[in-house]
Amino acid sequence: MKLVLKSMPELSLRSELPPVEDWTQRNQILAALTRLDLRAGDLWPAYFGQGGNCSEVEIDAYLNGALSLPAMDQDLLACAVNDVSEAAGGPALVPSSWDSATPVTPGLPGHPAADLGAAGRFLLPPEGAEAERLSALLKTGLLDSSPEQRFDRIVRDVRKFFSVSITAVSLIADDRQFTKSIVGAAAHDVPRDVAFCNETVRTNALLVVPDARADGRFSANPFVLGEPHIRFYAGFPLHGRLGWNIGALDVIDQKPRDFSTQDQRKLRGFARRIQQEIDA
Repeated sequence: MKLVLKSMPELSLRSELPPVEDWTQRNQILAALTRLDLRAGDLWPAYFGQGGNCSEVEIDAYLNGALSLPAMDQDLLACAVNDVSEAAGGPALVPSSWDSATPVTPGLPGHPAADLGAAGRFLLPPEGAEAERLSALLKTGLLDSSPEQRFDRIVRDVRKFFSVSITAVSLIADDRQFTKSIVGAAAHDVPRDVAFCNETVRTNALLVVPDARADGRFSANPFVLGEPHIRFYAGFPLHGRLGWNIGALDVIDQKPRDFSTQDQRKLRGFARRIQQEIDA
């Protein structure tokens, strides 16, 4: 069945956005597939690789408005679209359901793309997109805040599950990485340009570095060559209002390691718990 992009209801630029798990997310997925010249069958392998259980027929029915899906499967479809887009060198196009409805307060007065949130960042100049991202971070109230058990508890669970030396919730400000929660021996605040988390924020996707010394992006990084001698890194993006990527849940170790599909799903689950605390 060929996907047909249905028109979205018109929204006032200053109206309140509906939850993305309703018609918005489905139409954003459809719009992204149209932009990428893909059909449901092209998306299904990436969706299945994310851990989805629905069939290709069910996905097709959902995208054409004939079937409802649980929020988790909608999120997995959104992640699959973003993975396909980013693999082709494009941006992430669809937010997840944790990007809850909030009144729009544009950071770029008069620029309608600002009202689209992260989904419209490719329409903004780079400095405008970064201003919107930083605004979303500041609105969480987490930057430079004190440690909190609600985050520390999850970070300890992550370290125990993966048996690694360091786990952290990191937030990327304009020129530095602020560590909201950390377990293990590592610096709490570091320059943005050497923070592994900054790459996760830039790509807005799961980042896995099996061996940093063999990865040209990080082989000369001071935290690879010196303390804490990072070899393995995995980071899953965390979001502020309107889907802007503000940081990551980080997993770090001093020895190279593989990171299976099951590991990726588990990290995604831990990140969802952190995201719920950010949104609380």
